[in-house]
Amino acid sequence: VHAAAAGPGPGAGVPVRPPLNSSASQRRLLDEVGVEDLGQAARLRQELLRAITTAVDAPWVAQLGGGIGGSSPPTIIYCSRTHSQLSQVVRELKATIYADSLSVVTLGSRAQSCIDPEVKAAAGAMQVHMCNAKMNRQSCQPYVRLRRLIAGQDPEGVRAELKNTVADIEDFAGLSAARGVCPYHLSRSLRDTADVIFMPYNYLLDPAFREQMKNVLKNAVVIVDEAHNVASTCEEAASHSLSAYQVGQAIGELDMARELMRHSVG
Repeated sequence: VHAAAAGPGPGAGVPVRPPLNSSASQRRLLDEVGVEDLGQAARLRQELLRAITTAVDAPWVAQLGGGIGGSSPPTIIYCSRTHSQLSQVVRELKATIYADSLSVVTLGSRAQSCIDPEVKAAAGAMQVHMCNAKMNRQSCQPYVRLRRLIAGQDPEGVRAELKNTVADIEDFAGLSAARGVCPYHLSRSLRDTADVIFMPYNYLLDPAFREQMKNVLKNAVVIVDEAHNVASTCEEAASHSLSAYQVGQAIGELDMARELMRHSVG
């Protein structure tokens, strides 16, 4: 469906491509909510908000603080349970007229986006430790190159190119690797200025991560796909499990500690 915002508002004539056949509520929204003259990118970002927001009415959107009708359009944060679900949404976005006019970033873990062979081969806390150690030693060349790009040493415009490319986590990692920069830290460096951010639920539910993104969240529209899964995600985040092997290892270490203490006292 391809339509143009109608009605007397400033948004009249701006092309809109709803993802599905428009409902009566969406059509009314397109007619009634105007777009301020904020430049083409800002107008397209607001139109994307209209296109992907479902089951809302005009009064709700008009009340977004600092968003539609204001001077700073909101950042759109789209959350889903898995990266495969996020990839489907990214593919849909690529097919719209907005793909060439929006800054989009997909956030993922080191396991999904690290391109350093040694770090990628590790797992869990060890992977984080190795990554931080290489960063501190400046021995991770993709990270070193990224720092140079962020500092302005980017004659080829690599960072700007990747910032304006609509890609899921796998495509983004591949494009970054081809240009010799770290996908994981690049995505983090782009999130504060992105128009649309894709991320799994667990990122948004993590207090430490929310603190890092507090400036973005102040003026953001958060869309949660299949929100009924949020409760179970919270339960998983607050739950811990130990395997029989881990319990056995812990018992063995306690036995060793007891023996050491016995010998030291003796």
